[in-house]
Amino acid sequence: MIAQKANIAGKDVWECLKYKHHPRGKNWVAELTGFDARFKFERKFQEFITIDKQKYLCLEEGKIYEFNHTYYSGWGKPNPDPENGMYLLSNGSLLKKSEREVIDILSHRSGAGKEESSS
Repeated sequence: MIAQKANIAGKDVWECLKYKHHPRGKNWVAELTGFDARFKFERKFQEFITIDKQKYLCLEEGKIYEFNHTYYSGWGKPNPDPENGMYLLSNGSLLKKSEREVIDILSHRSGAGKEESSS
């Protein structure tokens, strides 16, 4: 599980279970909002909320988020968490989606039938 729902001071938040607490850890979560010619997806990076050294996020129902939690070894070798990927928040659950599924969802939402090639 990449994150779990929590309630802090009456507010629903998501606890990041895979956050790499290390100087060589690279952690980010971004909402995927559309398409980008250079990076494939437009991303709106989310701010982590820290409470008692634990990382939390405020995520919204129906939106797609990309999670990346990677530790880099002393030699610079990346060790990504196997649960990194794209997730749709649906009915209070994070559902892992393939890149193709995310493209289809975002294309449908845009209403313009935009589609990125997978090459």
